[in-house]
Amino acid sequence: MGGKLCISHGGATIHIEPVQLTHVRECQMADPLYQDDEIFHLLQLADHFWMLGPMVDGALGAVNTLLKAHPEIAVSSSVVQRMPWRMRQRGALGLRLWPIAGFGRFPNADLEPLGIKELGDGRRH
Repeated sequence: MGGKLCISHGGATIHIEPVQLTHVRECQMADPLYQDDEIFHLLQLADHFWMLGPMVDGALGAVNTLLKAHPEIAVSSSVVQRMPWRMRQRGALGLRLWPIAGFGRFPNADLEPLGIKELGDGRRH
């Protein structure tokens, strides 16, 4: 049921088959200054994860559609304590000043520096 997730951003396109996903985290930043920003997703696979920040057009809807079609995918709601520089969205002049999630592929070992706190089941009803 349902096809693969396809997201294009900044000239790159990713394709993820639902069976590849081991965990999807619906995240927000822990800092109260950034909590009102849109949620972003961390899509975890066996050896890496994709970060889909709030500025990735269509990502929120595409991930929600995928999760509705595949209830077997583990989902959690999470708070991210820290956003490393290289994972931040580029702002004006290409600078990464604000801790806003960007777009990219990272090894699963890079999840630890984010300081993720699980809040529970992230499935929306």
